[in-house]
Amino acid sequence: MKRCSIALLLAALALAACGGDDEPSGRLALSGGDDEPSGRLVLSAGEAFLAEDAILLVPVGGGRAERLPRRGWGAELSPDGEQLAYWDSSGIHVAPLRRGPGRRLPGQPPQREFANAAPAWAPDGERLVFVNGDRLYTISTDGTGLRLVLVVRELWPSPQWSPDGKQILFESHPSPDEPGTIETVSVDGSGRRRLGRGDSPRFSPDGKWIAYSTDRDVYVVSAEGGDPRLVVRDGFSPIWSPDGRYLAFGRYTSCGEGACSGRAFIVPVAGGNARPLGPTVPDAPGLIGWID
Repeated sequence: MKRCSIALLLAALALAACGGDDEPSGRLALSGGDDEPSGRLVLSAGEAFLAEDAILLVPVGGGRAERLPRRGWGAELSPDGEQLAYWDSSGIHVAPLRRGPGRRLPGQPPQREFANAAPAWAPDGERLVFVNGDRLYTISTDGTGLRLVLVVRELWPSPQWSPDGKQILFESHPSPDEPGTIETVSVDGSGRRRLGRGDSPRFSPDGKWIAYSTDRDVYVVSAEGGDPRLVVRDGFSPIWSPDGRYLAFGRYTSCGEGACSGRAFIVPVAGGNARPLGPTVPDAPGLIGWID
């Protein structure tokens, strides 16, 4: 992947075409009842050409979206749903979700190309994994315990922690025009394992599945590997509901003259029709988290 700011990355993604069908190819053997999805979705309004993301809190069951304080780029929600970790040109910051200033995390390494970027929370809420150039690091949220996990060529800024806190999920992109390579590695840097090709991978809440997107479609695959299953067409950057029965994802809804607008959607993991959620936003909606 070419090194550039997240703003330029999103702008490049906005050139993708829109449209598609919501036709599942098979159903996953996942548990779940007939209850409607609930909770609140945290998303960025995708204003890629501005200095900071506009953050929205959208009720999943319907209702008016709440606008939260603007933050930097690539925000990630803490496990307790109370804080955001994000990054800007000065590095990684942590801030309350609703109100209050952010604080720059001390102890960060010197910024390489691509800065100190894409922080993601450990399940205990006390550590972060992040990208600095071609390196994966972990650090405690008080700025201590910086540790180099792995050096990865063409590392993409979207690492995630496994729910048991033992592994890190990441992707690399030798070419910006092709799906990335999805891999896992133990937190101590051992046991690196390739899972397949795709973008924006996320562990399910129970750690048994990985959702990802590729070729503008959303798939789910066993965390142990195997054949992926198509969940929904025309979507990107999926995230899981807290109960693991639904996925929220982004989709472009209109494109023209080199710019697109998008919206968040939700769909049952086992397959079915997707429905829109929240307002249409400029560029691509960035899905940050799903709160109970």
